[in-house]
Amino acid sequence: VALHAARACDALFELERIVATSRRAENRERFAAAVADVARARVESAPNISRCLEDADAIVAAVPTPVPVLSKADLGDRTLVAMGGDSRTQQLAPDVLRELIILPDHLDQTLNSGEFRQAEADGRLESVRFARNRRGAVLNIGDAACDRLGEVRPQVVYFTGLAALDLCVAV
Repeated sequence: VALHAARACDALFELERIVATSRRAENRERFAAAVADVARARVESAPNISRCLEDADAIVAAVPTPVPVLSKADLGDRTLVAMGGDSRTQQLAPDVLRELIILPDHLDQTLNSGEFRQAEADGRLESVRFARNRRGAVLNIGDAACDRLGEVRPQVVYFTGLAALDLCVAV
């Protein structure tokens, strides 16, 4: 998932560099080599998340982890595209869900993702800051595509399904 997302971002945007990390050095190097073979941007591997995020303008995360790895402090004012959807994994810390505006691709699928299931189990689901219209309805990626966000400016876009990956592969 991360490989195809990196390749798509490189094809769509004029990236200066792509920086990736993984817990294991061999995974970082393998990923960097695979992206470098096809990327126009300079590709680097970072030993940890904080080094990976240093100087980043935007963040694309596809991390199969059972514990959150990205907090609000990590993101700062940057945009995050989280490619999640697995009920067993959690990429985003509770403060991201509580304090940043989140635009889901599909609300029901998002609510079945690990971060959101954990928020529900902890009684924090009502505090999640989903992007909403003036009537209070949760907005989604379709609303963004049709220019219906109005003044709402999400900082986190949360993809749950394979459609996002399919688009990346198509690019």
